[in-house]
Amino acid sequence: MNLSGVLSMAPFGQSFAVERAAAPQFVEGRMVEGPVQMLPMTGAIQPAAEGEVAELRPEGTRGGAMIRVHTAAELMEGDEDRVADVVLWQGGRYRVVRVQRWHHLGGFFRSIAEAE
Repeated sequence: MNLSGVLSMAPFGQSFAVERAAAPQFVEGRMVEGPVQMLPMTGAIQPAAEGEVAELRPEGTRGGAMIRVHTAAELMEGDEDRVADVVLWQGGRYRVVRVQRWHHLGGFFRSIAEAE
């Protein structure tokens, strides 16, 4: 069963944008930021659950607010080869810190993003 279509239906789905930057590269010995694309997306966004926040942060540390984003298109976590996507939602910027692929549970992606 594919549930990804539900993510674009009211009241679940909402429009937002994603900044996707290409990985920085060395040009003539200097680090140069890669170009940034603005991607329109639709999905379900809600605050991250307390357990999700606790799982991603060491005990006793503080950080920005975290959101859970369900989308039909995959968001990107950062690593040594790429820059994490940034979700632009309700005037805030949220950097993607985890992506779970739930193809087998309905054809969607579940991401956690933290306020910058």
